[in-house]
Amino acid sequence: MKTATILIGAALIIGAVVGGAFTYWYTAPGEEVTPSVYYQPSAVTERATDISASLNDTTYNFTTAVDANGSVATAVTIDKTLTITNNDEKTAKDLMITLYNPVTEKEGLSDYLETTAFKVYVISGGMSNAIFYDGDYITDTTTTPTTYGYNIGNLAPGGSVTLTVRIVFDTCVDGTFQDGQTYSNQNLYVYQPHSQYANTVSFTVET
Repeated sequence: MKTATILIGAALIIGAVVGGAFTYWYTAPGEEVTPSVYYQPSAVTERATDISASLNDTTYNFTTAVDANGSVATAVTIDKTLTITNNDEKTAKDLMITLYNPVTEKEGLSDYLETTAFKVYVISGGMSNAIFYDGDYITDTTTTPTTYGYNIGNLAPGGSVTLTVRIVFDTCVDGTFQDGQTYSNQNLYVYQPHSQYANTVSFTVET
């Protein structure tokens, strides 16, 4: 009786193993042939292009524009030169100059500067393109890819482009700004949408 029980148990174990193997060989190949039905990989982005970007002077001094009450009687404009260079062997595509970083979702300006009297433009080819205007960061969702700030287009290997970054303190009433302040670590971004990467160019605004 003991021997019969052992034989029956062994037969059950062997049956389970054979059945499991049968199920594996008839289901596993189907899963391997059509993995896309069950798994959709995320979009693959391109390698970021090696670019450098810098301003010729990183301090925007508006101390004479803002009075003790935080108002501006006469609009004042200050221009700086931004130079972007492609140090890579590949083209940098759809480069954008923006004050908002789409990668980190970080705003580049201090809350104290985000007023309708504070304006930022990129000047290129005689055209003035706002990237911060009427208290908002400029974004155009009708373009492909979405344009954040100003799209300067493609920059070939070894190429460089020089742009003007203009900040305007417009006329405003008392309390709009704070007099005698230094806002360091304000950030301009050179955004590469096809690789989801942004170079940071820091600057300072003095009131």
